[in-house]
Amino acid sequence: MKHSKHSKSKNMTLQEHLKRCDFKNIAPFIKEYYPEEAVNMYRFKEAFDILRHLKPKLNPDYPSYQEINITKKLCEEFDEDKARKGYYIRVNGGDLWESDLAKEVVMSDDLTLSNEEIAAHCLWELTFFGNPFNKEEHERKKERYNRNDGYVKHYRQLEYRKNRKPNSSNPYTVAMEKLDDKLRLNYYSKWYRYAEHYTNNPGFLKDKFGKETPYFDCFPTNFGLENGWLKPDPEKETRRNRSKRMRDHRQEKRIKKLERMAKVENDIRRLLYNTKSFTRAELNCLFDSKLMVFEAYRSHSHNVNQRIDYLIDMFTNYEPMDFSEFTHFILSFRTSSEHPLTQTEWTTIQNYLKQRLPHAVEIRYGQAIDRYLGIEICLLFAGSC
Repeated sequence: MKHSKHSKSKNMTLQEHLKRCDFKNIAPFIKEYYPEEAVNMYRFKEAFDILRHLKPKLNPDYPSYQEINITKKLCEEFDEDKARKGYYIRVNGGDLWESDLAKEVVMSDDLTLSNEEIAAHCLWELTFFGNPFNKEEHERKKERYNRNDGYVKHYRQLEYRKNRKPNSSNPYTVAMEKLDDKLRLNYYSKWYRYAEHYTNNPGFLKDKFGKETPYFDCFPTNFGLENGWLKPDPEKETRRNRSKRMRDHRQEKRIKKLERMAKVENDIRRLLYNTKSFTRAELNCLFDSKLMVFEAYRSHSHNVNQRIDYLIDMFTNYEPMDFSEFTHFILSFRTSSEHPLTQTEWTTIQNYLKQRLPHAVEIRYGQAIDRYLGIEICLLFAGSC
């Protein structure tokens, strides 16, 4: 397999690099440099096809960032995958995708990479926080609910999360968030409990005596802000007796259960949106499943006659998941009302999926409307057992 070497005499834009590549030649380098991403290969395929059809446009909000710099960095921390070569490739980019496409790719002098390798590193960097998107699609699809998995970020968020109206209509998400806050607040110092009395001035706290103090001055020097984050009091956690440890264990188990139920609830709502193929009563059985997977596969063929072939190619070459452990499948095909599935497309995709999925399993098919898809098709795929 031949790969074109990047010429250092002239710096090409990212779009020019991508147009010189075929994704089937990029995929081996993603697996080589980022082996943990092999399970997400179809996402990189989608990102590649989105980028190839976007119109480049530099972001006027960041006039000083007009390049994508690729450099070699030594591994300072032990990483089994990166330590094989002793270094890793760093891509200094990250912007709106239209802007990244218009930027020149500049490599350090100690690197010689092919177009396919450059594309692999840039795809990983551009999808680090998710896939896809251009500005309009990002605004439409960005999640409204963003729960912190680590520590609560300073006192304002503590108070905000306590008194705000839930911004999620998912009852399991709301219950999980409340219980998660309660679990963490058990071990916060009294300094952070003064957050309940803070004034409308965001720079001040009001202590229990009514005195206003700049909040950065409220915390002990040995127990204050660390990179903008507040940490629980380690002494309180150390002094837990048996009953408190059991209480924490029960709360943590409940949080994990609510987290799973919230995800299943969101998946059910996506399957039910703009469709009459399924009912809530039929899908509630997913809450009782021992194992469940939910994926969304979207075509980016830019040709209404090739969208089914695109999905089949993605399943065949870029989806490594083993479906043999699942016994029930729910497949919802979403299209725009102007471009519904034809009978030929239905027959083609059903015949393929019968061969791709395990035999003697229950498969339910459905159709739904999504006005944003245009000529493309989106397959919502739910497997359970």
